[in-house]
Amino acid sequence: MARPKIYSDEDYELFEKQVLDYIKLCEENEEPITISGLAVYMRIGRTTLWRYAERDKFKDLIDFFKERVVMCLENETLKGKLNPTMAIFSLKNNFGWTDKVQSVNENKNTNANIDCSKLTDEQIDKILKGE
Repeated sequence: MARPKIYSDEDYELFEKQVLDYIKLCEENEEPITISGLAVYMRIGRTTLWRYAERDKFKDLIDFFKERVVMCLENETLKGKLNPTMAIFSLKNNFGWTDKVQSVNENKNTNANIDCSKLTDEQIDKILKGE
């Protein structure tokens, strides 16, 4: 049997107040705003916190909070107050960020199928060299 939810849909205002109070507390004490910090503040687990985001009533608030954490990570890193490696780790593992890999095919030849069975080795070499 699953444990009852700490915050029901009727408790949304309390949930919202706690999220905003946590942000305010962090700002007043010049502490970073973190997901685990909010979970501890609310006395719930990180996984439980993410589960609230699956509920329509809580989704926008959790999305706002996640963006607020990302903003802090970016700002603190740009100010030199946070190790960039830690910021990258957090953004990739908590927020789905990825490194963008882009490849460009610079082959000017068309990718056509060529029947090479009747070509000589010299003819094949010329084709491969683009001559």
